[in-house]
Amino acid sequence: MAQALDQHAERAYAELATARQQQICEKLFKALTDKATDPRGVRRPTTLGTLCALAAATPAEVRDVIDVFRNRGRSF
Repeated sequence: MAQALDQHAERAYAELATARQQQICEKLFKALTDKATDPRGVRRPTTLGTLCALAAATPAEVRDVIDVFRNRGRSF
């Protein structure tokens, strides 16, 4: 099951159009995942403003990346 989720995320990641979007995506996933308490990773709710600051990105840039992961048939 874990591999299926990884593959699902990798397909979405591959759809990001630019290296900049991939960079933002990597920072978002690191900010949203807490591996300190569970090696599998636990979701950590974070505000859009915080994500923008951590990724050094505008709200529009962050939303564009998030939207790829919210496409129909995905559940991230």
